[in-house]
Amino acid sequence: MLIKKMKIKKLVVISFLLSIFAYGSIADIFAEENDGITTTISNTDNNTVVESLSEKKVDNSAIYNNTFLDNPTEPQNNAGLESTLNLVATNKENQSEETSSNVSDKTNPFNKDLNDGGQSSRVSNYADIINADKAENLKEVAVFKNTTTSDFKFSSIIDFPLSWNPKTDIKANVPVLSGTDINSIFDFGGNNSSNFSFKYALSGENGSNTVEDWGDRFDISKLTSMVISGTLKPDTYLKVSVPLDISNVELENKNTIRISKRITLPEKASRLDLYAILNKPLYYVDDMIYGKYAGAYRVTENGKNIYSAVPEKIQKLLPDVEKDDLIYNMFDSMYREGNQADLSVTSDNVAFNSSMFLIKTERIFNAVKDNGYTVYADDIRGLWNSYAYTMTSGLVFTDSNGKPVKLGEKNSDGILLSPYYVELHKIFDTKDIEIFVGDNWDKFDNLTYRKGIIPRGSNSATDLTDDQIVVEHNVDNKKVGVYNVKYLYEVSTGKFVTITGKVTVKNRPNPDKPTPPSIPEIDDKPVVPNNPTTPDKPVIPDEPMIPDKPKTPDNPAIPSKNIISNKPVVLNNTLPQMGSEIKIVNNIIGGIFAITSFAVARTNRRKGNKIKSNNN
Repeated sequence: MLIKKMKIKKLVVISFLLSIFAYGSIADIFAEENDGITTTISNTDNNTVVESLSEKKVDNSAIYNNTFLDNPTEPQNNAGLESTLNLVATNKENQSEETSSNVSDKTNPFNKDLNDGGQSSRVSNYADIINADKAENLKEVAVFKNTTTSDFKFSSIIDFPLSWNPKTDIKANVPVLSGTDINSIFDFGGNNSSNFSFKYALSGENGSNTVEDWGDRFDISKLTSMVISGTLKPDTYLKVSVPLDISNVELENKNTIRISKRITLPEKASRLDLYAILNKPLYYVDDMIYGKYAGAYRVTENGKNIYSAVPEKIQKLLPDVEKDDLIYNMFDSMYREGNQADLSVTSDNVAFNSSMFLIKTERIFNAVKDNGYTVYADDIRGLWNSYAYTMTSGLVFTDSNGKPVKLGEKNSDGILLSPYYVELHKIFDTKDIEIFVGDNWDKFDNLTYRKGIIPRGSNSATDLTDDQIVVEHNVDNKKVGVYNVKYLYEVSTGKFVTITGKVTVKNRPNPDKPTPPSIPEIDDKPVVPNNPTTPDKPVIPDEPMIPDKPKTPDNPAIPSKNIISNKPVVLNNTLPQMGSEIKIVNNIIGGIFAITSFAVARTNRRKGNKIKSNNN
């Protein structure tokens, strides 16, 4: 959601820059700066989720005062001269006037549950947020009040946004037609205007001059500073209100406004700087509470960090997002080296692109710790109990198919992912194995992966040694059964990551004794065909023909006497072959017998049929 009741499907792109810290300290765990990693989070067309959301309470604030500040409207007091410097806007919805904070550097007490080392966060008068959707008629307003009983002489320099950022599109906007029109920005509060002098510094010009001295060169949109000198009567004030033009500002971006007020007195000089961010809301927090935390873990390939979605089994274990897991702060807290921020104050359900948030990790760790995964831990802080994120860019990680994971949508396994992701570290992986009775088995045989957490600033994790791993098992390789072997690694004092493998011990098959075949299953009832048909009555063939009486072969010719010899005649050096002739004779005799038998049988059958017909 960008604003109000806009549905989630209107949120096209949200990007998170992931900076993770333990107990509030900053560390770039997900990526080094040179990784070039970006994240795109899309919540498009998730109608199922949209319909399940309750009606949102729309926040009506035009300006959010930074909650790090205990007394955001407290004036600065210089020997009886009270002064304030604020940004003021009109709320579009109710036409009320809202005012930004007014306090200079402020030390914020640390939250012992989120910070470590007893350090605290220093917020440099920073980061009130001006809601560009609700604010109009934005002005820079300075007030000087004499609280003494005597006249008070002072001088002050008021700096405008253009003074600190020459490229800003937030500029003074007063329709000055002549020298007298500039007086519309002043409220003299019971004083005569003649008691004061006003000079103006312009961008691209040298020095400070009155409007009259600038003449035609005076351009209020180039105003960088105003120099005020004068005397306030007792219990009177001077108020300076300069409209700021924001019509050319990209309101979706983070637009930092810096203004300042310097006061010079005979006794001392002081300065107050004020920062604010002008920006549209990025989303409403309630709209983001759905789905499971998306898990990512880092591996190194060819010296480069690659982030992958955790396996489906682990993703299913990750818990659903709960609002109590999230600690939002809408303000940019100006981190400095060695300082942490207390983010225990929520953001009234609205987040801007200058906001930040924490994800508590306890539920996440407990969900995956017995499956070989953990959240980040180190030797100094132990197991980190929170990750911190800002909103401007972040991480791309891919699923098992090599495609970018889209947060806020169902993944390729049909699991609805939340808009939030967390980094996990893989410590263990195992395999189940089978052995025969009497086979050798070592307690590390099931372990296929054993690595520590990838440290910050490193591209790889080191292998865990046998001494770093505790092994618990009940395996008896001399007895048939199914056994468990459990591996444990202490990632932080009293915090263990574990995984359990299975060992199945089986009887060794006897090759001399064949295994009897299994008896096939037999149905109790045979299959009866549906409506069997009766075959047609066979056709009786016509009376067969009786073959003619075979002819008696002629007597063989008697050879001539002149070729009779006591010795057989050998022709062409070959012996006579008698077997074929005998075979032919046998075949002829067999054929005659078969034909005769067939004729007699057919004749007898015909006689039988005739007798049967006569009996009928």
